[in-house]
Amino acid sequence: MVSGVPVSQLKSHFLQVMGLDPSRNEEERTLIETLMEKLDHRNSDKITWAEFLKFLDHEGMKREMVNDA
Repeated sequence: MVSGVPVSQLKSHFLQVMGLDPSRNEEERTLIETLMEKLDHRNSDKITWAEFLKFLDHEGMKREMVNDA
């Protein structure tokens, strides 16, 4: 059995933290959907801590490459 956080719960958390409301406009809906697509998770219902940390690490490396350019 895979332990982890339900993707819907993580999505709700991101919406709250980022101050987004998908029903407000198309841009805000697209932002959260893009973020959810970037999360590399095997189970479509849950994401594990290891998968989330891998995502953060990958995003950090991309940010460093942009800053170094």
